[in-house]
Amino acid sequence: MAFNGVVTVALKDIAEWAASNSKANQYVDPCFTSVEVCNGLEKICPKLGSGSYGTVYKAIDPCRNEPIAIKLMKKPTSNSSNTSQMFRLNQEATLQRVCQHDNICKIINVVDGPNAAAKAIIMEFADTTLRHVRCLVLEESNLKCLFRQLLNGVAAIHRHNIIHRDIKPCNILLNAEGEVKITDFGLAGYAGHNIWLGNSPDLVVTANYRPPDMLLGATATT
Repeated sequence: MAFNGVVTVALKDIAEWAASNSKANQYVDPCFTSVEVCNGLEKICPKLGSGSYGTVYKAIDPCRNEPIAIKLMKKPTSNSSNTSQMFRLNQEATLQRVCQHDNICKIINVVDGPNAAAKAIIMEFADTTLRHVRCLVLEESNLKCLFRQLLNGVAAIHRHNIIHRDIKPCNILLNAEGEVKITDFGLAGYAGHNIWLGNSPDLVVTANYRPPDMLLGATATT
């Protein structure tokens, strides 16, 4: 696929572009190239990304011979941090499972990781994220398709009285069929509830994705 920064491309071309440009094909963590997680899941391959609580790897489910994504919780530095991380990961998996929808990344399982203190979330795999394709100039019809799917996913979350609180390009996945999958419910919680454990801050937000009312000095409500 020829791409010079200005040509418009169809949604079906995203997977081809991502296959040659995504992080999954550039970085491999040697510590996780042959680790058995549990229940026959093995061959943790490229590192797809990492955040405050864990790192996501592309893996193969040998039973189905299909790609999956594994979010492995980072090793805790203390017992208290382990308790907090476990709370966050379990809540993340629970909330993401509650919001079952075609445009929300499916949780397959939550399992023990390669060491006793770690846990891992097994999820469906998607080829890329909006962050990786935002440099492409998509056709108008495809942009509408992406936004419609994104709004459908967010609406499904809100129908369960849940607020995601971290919608941004790297948390919006795209698979080879051009389907949007919202992921990373690590900061999500039920509206009106104090979801933090211990002394964690009440305000959570990725700085560059603050809502307009917060930028104007309004009081944060979530």
